[in-house]
Amino acid sequence: MQVSKVEDVDRINELKNLVESHCATLNINYDSSEIKTSLMALIAHPESCVFALEDDDTLKGYIIGTLSRNLVDGSVMCIELGFYNEAKGHGQLLIDALEEWAQNTEASSVCMTSHNDTEGRLDSYYQRKGYQLKEKIYEKRIV
Repeated sequence: MQVSKVEDVDRINELKNLVESHCATLNINYDSSEIKTSLMALIAHPESCVFALEDDDTLKGYIIGTLSRNLVDGSVMCIELGFYNEAKGHGQLLIDALEEWAQNTEASSVCMTSHNDTEGRLDSYYQRKGYQLKEKIYEKRIV
């Protein structure tokens, strides 16, 4: 297994398919063309990153991050925008890549999200890795 930064537009379609699979697993509505457009924009943006987990040239996971500046104190945080891993036991490789990328920027912290984790497995996983629960997010669909 290896993690590489996705900078090659040729890998976008394969990554788009993996994102679609992840969305379907979570029962999230998605737009294929929007996923591809968003991935291309993130890859091109200097304050964002896309990493892929590969096994024999087959994508097994991804992690996407971007930098965000705190409005109040100006600190910079790396926010995970998407994280998916099919290769059990190798997710830490993706998190390590995101953390290393963030350390090489002006970020002072990394924020991971956990969606639909009703059993709390991801919460305890992140806490074991040094992350602290800071806030909850509530979403209301308006369309």
